[in-house]
Amino acid sequence: VTVGDNSKTVNVTVTAVPVPDVKTLSVNKASVQFMYGQSETLVVTETTTKADNTSTQANVTATATYSGHNTKIINVNKGVITATGVGQTEINVTVGKNTVKVLVSVTSPPQPPVTPTNPGHVTVDGNAVSNQANDPAVTEIKVAVPALTDTQPEVSAKVPTGSLQTIAQSSKPLVIASGNTEVVVPNEVLKNIAAGNPESMTVSVKMAKSTDVNGAVSATFEFTITTVKNGNTTKVTTFSTPVEVTVPVAAAIKDPRKVAAYYVNETTNGLDYVGGTYGNGQFVFKTNHFSKFVVVENNKTFSDIQKYWAQDQIEVLASRAITSGKTDTTFNPEGKVTRAEFAVLIARSLNLPMEEYKGTFKDVTTSKEWAYAGIEAAHRAGIVNGKTTDSFDPDALITREEIATMIVRAVKYKDANLLKDVDTSKTFADEKAVGDFAKVSIKQAVGLGIVTGRAGNKLDPKANASRAEAAVMLYRALDKMNEF
Repeated sequence: VTVGDNSKTVNVTVTAVPVPDVKTLSVNKASVQFMYGQSETLVVTETTTKADNTSTQANVTATATYSGHNTKIINVNKGVITATGVGQTEINVTVGKNTVKVLVSVTSPPQPPVTPTNPGHVTVDGNAVSNQANDPAVTEIKVAVPALTDTQPEVSAKVPTGSLQTIAQSSKPLVIASGNTEVVVPNEVLKNIAAGNPESMTVSVKMAKSTDVNGAVSATFEFTITTVKNGNTTKVTTFSTPVEVTVPVAAAIKDPRKVAAYYVNETTNGLDYVGGTYGNGQFVFKTNHFSKFVVVENNKTFSDIQKYWAQDQIEVLASRAITSGKTDTTFNPEGKVTRAEFAVLIARSLNLPMEEYKGTFKDVTTSKEWAYAGIEAAHRAGIVNGKTTDSFDPDALITREEIATMIVRAVKYKDANLLKDVDTSKTFADEKAVGDFAKVSIKQAVGLGIVTGRAGNKLDPKANASRAEAAVMLYRALDKMNEF
């Protein structure tokens, strides 16, 4: 070092200082979003840069520290994020002095639509039942269930034992209402069921399309009543008093008299006549047993009754499957009727409950398969009697006075009030010829307009009735009983 004429030598030692490596941290995802029940994996990379700008990378996922997150939402183990809840949180990923934050969002998985196991099932409200049972102004106990639809073709109402006993003791019927479909269970039936002390009673209605039934004007309805006791379910198959059913029918009814409800007989694969009446788009019928039912409109006729005096009445009864022809195309209106045939007509037209053969009459055996059930049903109902205690004489031609007697008994069975105040004053020239058993009945039948005299103001009581006459008298009786 020189200053002017002076100089001096200074020794300087220079020591090289090494440049440190630069470490940085990165994560493959700055934020993650996934659904509860799933997981995500982070990849953590540490990059080391040297003084000469060369660099190397290392996967430090397994050795990194994961902190700061809400463990109620996620857990993290060696980079694997597992959801423990739903929400947002942040993970601090740390290696050495470097930390990177990762935002995590956990969402709920989409929920599938909840389908109730039995959306049409209703358990009756005990308080509502008690209120109706104790209200003297209420004549029936009504329970509403969802309406039957194509997407909900089955509904039911469960009546626990307490409510069942309350209804039974009230002497009121139980009405299950499903839109335009109703089931009226008489109190007598409820009393019988309640007497068995079941844990519950359930009334169910199932609806199906009737595409395979010719002339159907309603869906096919299946009605059931079941009880549960000691864990066992029992179906109530028959009723001591008929249950009344109302179902909706198609608007395009041509002749309401030819519309009837039928029981779908799965044993014979046929339809058994039940009856009923049509009005205001609904059909009402009564039945002593539950199964499948359908409402049908038929238009049956025969070649030998065209323009015949009884054509209309015969066609109505044939269309309702009460009477039938001698062949598929002929009726034989002038032919005669046997006692067995007319007893069966009565039983069928009133939908009398049929039972197994009991052998009531020794001359009505199981060989008369088409007739014995109807004869015995009519006998149980008090409509027909035998010629003797154990003989019916089924093949004997029936007389006009016998028909009159059977029909009046049928009217009494159906509605005894119809016989009150009937005018029996009309006299006939041959009324002394009427048998003692028929004297009152034939006068009542005349008063009801069911039986009319023949030429010469005669009843002709011992004459055998023709098939046409029998059909007309039965038609008039059913009309009087409001069966059309």
